[in-house]
Amino acid sequence: MVDRKDMVDPILQLSGETWNVSKSTFKDAESLSTALRAIDLVEVRANNSTPIQSLTRALENDDKTYTINMIPTGTPIMMFGVGTFNNINYIWLLGSDEILTIKRDFIKHSKFILDELTKPYDMVLNYVHKNNTIAIRWLRWLGVKFLRELDINNEPFYEFIYV
Repeated sequence: MVDRKDMVDPILQLSGETWNVSKSTFKDAESLSTALRAIDLVEVRANNSTPIQSLTRALENDDKTYTINMIPTGTPIMMFGVGTFNNINYIWLLGSDEILTIKRDFIKHSKFILDELTKPYDMVLNYVHKNNTIAIRWLRWLGVKFLRELDINNEPFYEFIYV
């Protein structure tokens, strides 16, 4: 029998010329919380939260949380994770505008990341702001299914599921 603690985490092996992946830390959350994209701020605020609250809550509750850092500075430009809350499996991602500097490379690896993250779950669920067009286009490309429109604190969202 293989001890899961000794297994290499394939997500942590991913990197590009200008970025790498690490397990998230509170320092990552602090750094990224002051640099989130405008639409990510709208999503966070619609959930009655602040960026630092959202990111640290994820670190405390996720089953897995990762950060994409720029090389050589180590600056966090994105955090993402997966977990279960109230018997609902969720997945999420928040990032800075610097995401666009690694867009092609990240997209190339994102299907693998999604499949690795969601292996332990039958399905994962979340929602995305209706005006987050870049994320919606990416989520469609990944194969998520959009279920319905939601109103969260007077902001329009799409609920989505990945199976």
